[in-house]
Amino acid sequence: MGTDRDRVWAGVLRVSNEQAGFSVEEVSRVCEELFGEDTPPQDTIEDAVATMVEWDVLESFGFDTGETYYILNDEGIDP
Repeated sequence: MGTDRDRVWAGVLRVSNEQAGFSVEEVSRVCEELFGEDTPPQDTIEDAVATMVEWDVLESFGFDTGETYYILNDEGIDP
């Protein structure tokens, strides 16, 4: 099953595989596609993304039409 934060992580991984840069809204869209009624609340998604930025998992790289865009930071990850 997983927690709401687990679901956000899954959404981030899915959207980062689909496109290079993504917004919180796009993470929310992917979570809704993946989890339907079990989609985490918007504030949980925003909080989890902010935590991922603090942990250097995500990097902010742009801002457009009121949206901040992020990329997955894979620096230091070796195969």
